[in-house]
Amino acid sequence: MHFKQTLRALIKHKNEPTITVIASDQTPAKGEIEYWTEFLNQETPVFLGVEKMSKSLGCVVVFLDMVRVRRGVYEIVISTLHENPKETKEFEITESHVRFLEDLIKKYPDNWLWSHKRWKHKKKNLIKSE
Repeated sequence: MHFKQTLRALIKHKNEPTITVIASDQTPAKGEIEYWTEFLNQETPVFLGVEKMSKSLGCVVVFLDMVRVRRGVYEIVISTLHENPKETKEFEITESHVRFLEDLIKKYPDNWLWSHKRWKHKKKNLIKSE
């Protein structure tokens, strides 16, 4: 679902108890890049959707991590990143998410899918082509 559709759906149901899960381990398309940060020692474009939605709606921001216990057995660990997103500075939610993910990858590198194209866009190449 695209960001605008997701935000509309969340606004429509904002007075109902809901849990919204957003998979944010992809890279934005060239035309959708709004923010770059350092991630695993590389300039990386990241989505701002979670930050924008949580600030608009005042939703608590949590991070769900699936931890391998043993072969075929996993548990989900839920960590609260921000309880009051409207009180955060610009990009604070995005940065805390990126740092949290980076720490998990360093702690459990075998749990991260290294084969996907996280760095298919290079900032210097995009700036030159604009």
